[in-house]
Amino acid sequence: MTRKFYNILLLQKRLKKNNSINQISLLNKEKLKIDKATKLLNETLVNSKFNSGELLSSGEVQSKSKFHNEIHKKIEISSNRSIFLKQEIKQNLTKLNQINKQTEVISEKIKENRKQALEINEEKLEVVNRNNQDI
Repeated sequence: MTRKFYNILLLQKRLKKNNSINQISLLNKEKLKIDKATKLLNETLVNSKFNSGELLSSGEVQSKSKFHNEIHKKIEISSNRSIFLKQEIKQNLTKLNQINKQTEVISEKIKENRKQALEINEEKLEVVNRNNQDI
């Protein structure tokens, strides 16, 4: 294959690599936000627990229970989202490794093509020198 083809292929892999790195970065930022929100929800849950010895009406107990249930749901959603983001990050890292390996293979092919081109040029020079000597 030609050198231009390999150079274009290498450029394409570099663009994919940059894209993948950007995606991983965004996923990491989102995961940090989710972890922070989960921590805040857990703190809110701990701070809103029923105090022993406190007298509450049935309406207050119901509203606190509903509030606790809503917080538990949000914590569960956040933890599920966090697990999903971990999986996405892992998949993107795998893709990034594949792209890196492909880039290495392409770079090696480019080097091989350069060596072959140099060898061909040297052979041509030898043939030209022999022809000049014969004349």
